Amino acid sequence: MQLTETQQLVHDAFWRRVVDGEACGTRAVAKHLGLPDGTVDGAIRRLRALDLVPERPIGSKLVPTEWASSEFLQKYPTALEALSNLPRPDFEVDELPSEIPPIGELLDRREREFSRKKKAHEAREAITVRIKIKGPIGICHMGDPHVDDNGTDIRQLRADIDTVSKTRGMFGANVGDFQNNWVGRLAQIYAHQNTTVNESWAIIEWMIREIPWLYLIGGNHDAWSGSGDPLRWIQRMAKLGVFESWGARIRLVFPNGKEVLINARHTFRGNSRFNVNHGLDRAVMEGWDDHILVAGHTHSSGYSILKSPKSGRIVHTLRVAGYKRIDSYAKKEGFNDQNISPSFTTIINPEYEDDDPRLIQMIPDPEQAAKILTILRDE
Repeated sequence: MQLTETQQLVHDAFWRRVVDGEACGTRAVAKHLGLPDGTVDGAIRRLRALDLVPERPIGSKLVPTEWASSEFLQKYPTALEALSNLPRPDFEVDELPSEIPPIGELLDRREREFSRKKKAHEAREAITVRIKIKGPIGICHMGDPHVDDNGTDIRQLRADIDTVSKTRGMFGANVGDFQNNWVGRLAQIYAHQNTTVNESWAIIEWMIREIPWLYLIGGNHDAWSGSGDPLRWIQRMAKLGVFESWGARIRLVFPNGKEVLINARHTFRGNSRFNVNHGLDRAVMEGWDDHILVAGHTHSSGYSILKSPKSGRIVHTLRVAGYKRIDSYAKKEGFNDQNISPSFTTIINPEYEDDDPRLIQMIPDPEQAAKILTILRDE
């Protein structure tokens, strides 16, 4: 087929713009060639009639994956001829290897990564902890320690840890914020506290090594350490219980086969000015079916006994206040003192059923709880 000089010029310009990923409609080609729109429009109409260029809306661009495919170009053999006539540089660049693995290898790796992550996620839906001693046990749920704060009652913290240490069948537990760990603009607050960062970590290490911890939860202050959290490494070295950031759901399995679920979080979603336990109580009503739900974070105390609408079991929701008894931020904001006790102890007797009030008892004083636990274990 014979094309006029103008038609051939428009044809080649059209396909060159396709290669460059630029608009290839009448106006774009006309501007590219410096020809009147009408002249180019007539040429393109003729080229489309001869099936030498595709039907496309004026001003549109061909999708690169479309025009680069061999199937598409085979429909327009004159395009290959036009493209082959493009000027070539007087140099050649060696093909470089890609840093990205082949797609098959990449997809296989991603499958393995997801499988590993899924397995880890599912294992944490309820972490099994097997209790090795028979009879009742006690868990001293300690609130936020903030060991480096000037307003923290270190004497009470030491007393509670000593009580747990010398009581058979009693374990420690903590819901997070072991230290202030100020970062960013809050780092200026270090000027108003006496304990250094290194001293703070020394106290935390003492805490973790001193007693058997059933669980440790990392709170928002702990999370400020980033991915290299020393708390996690101290916990691993001590070979203690469960450590998770923000929260953990734990399934206690007793020697007689009894199971008790504990849902421990730094805090639960939801607040109320009328009920410090609102977030925990709400979690129960929304379907969390655990025997014990415990949290800290707000430096206030709260305790509720509910009956699960899902299973009928008795559910205990607990918010522990922690050991920071003097708080400049609370004074500034005018918060009322809601600290009943820095810790609460649960005594669990695995001989009883889920709907029996004797299965779990909540006691705000660790020393009193230790005496009751000792009596129950001696029976």
